[in-house]
Amino acid sequence: MTVMKSKIMLYLILIVMLIYPLAGCSTARIDLLTSLEQNTEIKDYQENQGNSPERRAFFDTAYDSVQWHARDLDESFSMIDATLITLQDNQILVEGEGAEVEGSKLLIIAAGTYILSGDLSNGQIIINAPEKDPVRIIFNGVDLTFNDGSPFYVHNAGYVVITLAEGTVNTFTDGEEYSFFAEKDEPDAAFFSNSDLTINGSGSLVIYGKYKNGLVSEKDLKIINGTIKINAAEVGIKGNNLIAIREAQVAIKAGTDGILAPGTGDSQSGLVVIKGGTIDIYAAMKGIEATMNLVIVDGEILIESGYGMKQNNTNDS
Repeated sequence: MTVMKSKIMLYLILIVMLIYPLAGCSTARIDLLTSLEQNTEIKDYQENQGNSPERRAFFDTAYDSVQWHARDLDESFSMIDATLITLQDNQILVEGEGAEVEGSKLLIIAAGTYILSGDLSNGQIIINAPEKDPVRIIFNGVDLTFNDGSPFYVHNAGYVVITLAEGTVNTFTDGEEYSFFAEKDEPDAAFFSNSDLTINGSGSLVIYGKYKNGLVSEKDLKIINGTIKINAAEVGIKGNNLIAIREAQVAIKAGTDGILAPGTGDSQSGLVVIKGGTIDIYAAMKGIEATMNLVIVDGEILIESGYGMKQNNTNDS
């Protein structure tokens, strides 16, 4: 097990990787935002790559390129015009529109703001809204377990913003086996989204992914503020296109990779951007893997893993 700790100063991207060779670990490199042209090794890389999409993605990706929408940063909410949902052991109470109840399953089927609180010992939240509908969820102290699958599943929506209410702890736990009713094995995480997903707020989110993964977005995943704790059988946090973490406190224990951005094969996906906060990762395989680029601007990161950080197009200093 390799231990690595990095403290990164603001606006300076430093090396957060294993410089010396380890079995199964390729050299990882990260560029300096303000001194690309002064680094001879980066110049050599530029010349070797020409004007390929990979080269452009590597040199054009920076923290400022992440689009932080107003909705991502807005942690305020009001009960006026919101749908109030209370979880009470084996029942779900809904006051308002846009949500339906089927047994122990809550279905959110329209745009709106939904405030959830309470405990459910074996139930599920499913968001299946029209593809352009934005959905805002306020977790105001939720403890949800689903033994047969993912307790929180975004099947479809324009985008989803989760706000963790101040002073609350919100816990989601899945089962060790899932029952799938579709051709593809989806969802595969205790907290899963097919749409862009933002998590903000000063509360806490605790995820136990016993089946496979902890927190997954098939598109963009942004985490702002708050405390995120994940214990996963396989990957802790996964975002196909982008994982952006800003001023959050994140702790991950993973059976394979801690943070993974696998990408979709194009030059604009497979990115991990970290700005401030603290991240603690204990992973059996890789601590952080970004197939296209890994950018770290300020913050404190502690990784204990078998491989450390892995990134394809990078440069050590």
